[in-house]
Amino acid sequence: MAAHFYSVVWIDHRDARISHFNAAADETVLLQSKQTGLHAQHRAHVAGAGHQGVDTEFFARVAHELAHSGALMITGPGTAKSELKNYLASHYPVMESRVSALTTLDHPKDAEILKIAREHFKSQDPMYAKRP
Repeated sequence: MAAHFYSVVWIDHRDARISHFNAAADETVLLQSKQTGLHAQHRAHVAGAGHQGVDTEFFARVAHELAHSGALMITGPGTAKSELKNYLASHYPVMESRVSALTTLDHPKDAEILKIAREHFKSQDPMYAKRP
């Protein structure tokens, strides 16, 4: 992998699309959860009914992929993005401190995710264009 300072993660409970990038180049990695991805049936008045819980093994693989990122943006359509941020806070607090945005995005294409992330970091980091 080339040296990229920035990373953006689009995540739901099935997939994580991670793009590492700088001002000139990018590369994207796809990670998939080993859980079935099927929605559990909700049953009223039963504790925990309808909830599969957090796939910590999946989040650990995502965190490993993000280990060398200098600045992070986490996006996605549902709760997985917040769950990932909470996982990072409890297991990798230094990495969690690098998260500069938590943004809701439905199901954009990789190029759209990258465009949004580039604009975000360009506005947040005046050195963006000068980084390798």
